[in-house]
Amino acid sequence: MANTTNQAVEPPDQLIGRVAAQLVLAVAKENPFSDLSEGVQGNTEEDACVLTLDPNTAYRQLYISRGNRKAALKRDPQDYPDSAARFDCLPQVLCKEPLSGGVFYWEVEWSGEGASVGVTYKGIRRTGYGDNCRIGYNRKSWSLFCSDSSYSARHSKDQVEINAPYSSRIGVLLDHSAGTLSFYTVGNTMSLIHRFKASFAEPVYPGFWVWYESAITISQLK
Repeated sequence: MANTTNQAVEPPDQLIGRVAAQLVLAVAKENPFSDLSEGVQGNTEEDACVLTLDPNTAYRQLYISRGNRKAALKRDPQDYPDSAARFDCLPQVLCKEPLSGGVFYWEVEWSGEGASVGVTYKGIRRTGYGDNCRIGYNRKSWSLFCSDSSYSARHSKDQVEINAPYSSRIGVLLDHSAGTLSFYTVGNTMSLIHRFKASFAEPVYPGFWVWYESAITISQLK
């Protein structure tokens, strides 16, 4: 009789889980729009950063208040000085602070019909209505559009519609060195909405697109 060797057989559920995990990692490497349902990476308290809106970049109908932390779209233009950095046709504004070479976390409250939260390179175009000016619609920027019914993640020509629980508070975790940009719903718990994989070639600036009768406010975490 041939000798037999007793070998531990991996339970089916563990085998399936291990294979699924390998597939998820493979997808994350290949797909810049991987929305992995993982927990929060890093320590949000330690990684929290202080951000302020730059009025010199704000569309003229965006009203900046609360110590340059809130932007609301109004019908009447504000009396802003001329600035080459200002978005002249789109309701967008950037933060003053460039983020590079580390891990950064911030939270944003939004209200109204809808708003986009994202990051962009400094070189995004400021004049006109084209996609090269819109945060998330070009290769220089990434964004998450929030409404009361759904979310939409966008980078360049790629867009992903996401069904996730409504949240008026969005957490953003940027690992610039590792090349990840993650968005979370923030409440009693935090849930991942979407994660971009990217190779950031230069510092990025948090930026926002604000729709009519809508507003965004950067939360004070420190």
